[in-house]
Amino acid sequence: MKQSRIRTELCPKRIKFHSICRSDLSLSNEEKRSFSPGWFEHSILLFSSSISQSFQYKSKDRGYIYEFRGSMKDLRENLSELHRFQWIDQQTREIQIQMSLYNPNIKLFTFVTLQTQFDSTGNIDFQSRFEPIHFY
Repeated sequence: MKQSRIRTELCPKRIKFHSICRSDLSLSNEEKRSFSPGWFEHSILLFSSSISQSFQYKSKDRGYIYEFRGSMKDLRENLSELHRFQWIDQQTREIQIQMSLYNPNIKLFTFVTLQTQFDSTGNIDFQSRFEPIHFY
């Protein structure tokens, strides 16, 4: 699961309602720093490796990555931790989930991409893409 997010920016003085401005995602305002869980810059607390890694920016993937690995119990616990640390928050602009599926009965691979985009006004756009690959 990949997240793209924007940097926090202070609003110009002429905007009196909010002190923090939120804009749409662009190359100029994409957040690229690494954080501790909870989006803090520094922490002395220890967290599981997969949780800590999900708050680290990955330049190769251009975002923050959480990898679904382990038992169903571990996944549930990790997703609860991500929720508790607000991995998805007001600065999140895109969540993308990619997976590969294989159906051995018909020897079919399917590559699935689920993408949700959040704009600065609160609109949500969902897209899905399914790419079947038949090797036989």
